[in-house]
Amino acid sequence: MTAISPLPPSTLTPQTTLRDIINTLPRQCFAKDPFRAWLGVFTSLFAAILGYLAIASCPWYLLPLAWLWTGTALTGWFVIGHDCGHRSFYAELQELKSDTELLFQQLQSLSRQRMAQSGMVQ
Repeated sequence: MTAISPLPPSTLTPQTTLRDIINTLPRQCFAKDPFRAWLGVFTSLFAAILGYLAIASCPWYLLPLAWLWTGTALTGWFVIGHDCGHRSFYAELQELKSDTELLFQQLQSLSRQRMAQSGMVQ
């Protein structure tokens, strides 16, 4: 895979612009792939469900791992909602993109409220 106009690190100068750096990236980096986008959504949902089940059923000594797992999944929810806000998430319909953003931001907010009520976060 070759870049459009490669700039080796030694050629970066104060006059190098962000556009110059972006032009060195392959075009595939900017392509929106619907399969990968929705795979990320379902992976994050599945990981969060597994995390909550683990928190509910794990013995006390495995809870830190379950918290780490669930926190990582909820971070994925934030990333998906954030990407929708920047219009970098793939969706053919603007309404679907807006609904996806709202859903993940609300799920994250609800999860944080629940964790605060249980004393897990401040």
